[in-house]
Amino acid sequence: MAAPVTEEASGEKIHRISFTMPSKYTLKTLPEPDDARIKFKEVKNQKTAVLRFSGRVKKKLAWEKMEEMGKWLEKNNFKLKSNFIVEQYNNPAVPGFFRRNEIFS
Repeated sequence: MAAPVTEEASGEKIHRISFTMPSKYTLKTLPEPDDARIKFKEVKNQKTAVLRFSGRVKKKLAWEKMEEMGKWLEKNNFKLKSNFIVEQYNNPAVPGFFRRNEIFS
């Protein structure tokens, strides 16, 4: 499994799930998806603010961390230019207190 797995709200009840592929792959060397809804996109030169945290990501925890990140951005005079995005790095079997997660924008 690729890590991190990224989840981003892209509409009401619509979420975009993304996977970060290892650098050994290019758009040309990735396998063809079996589902037409799956798209590949290369993202370069991206600047983000990141908040790292542990725990099992549920809606309440994600909202708390997004609020914390929003307050930090505002306090430090940064303007939010995109949605908050949740990244999860661990296999689902890893206990919550050992899990690595991030909120970024």
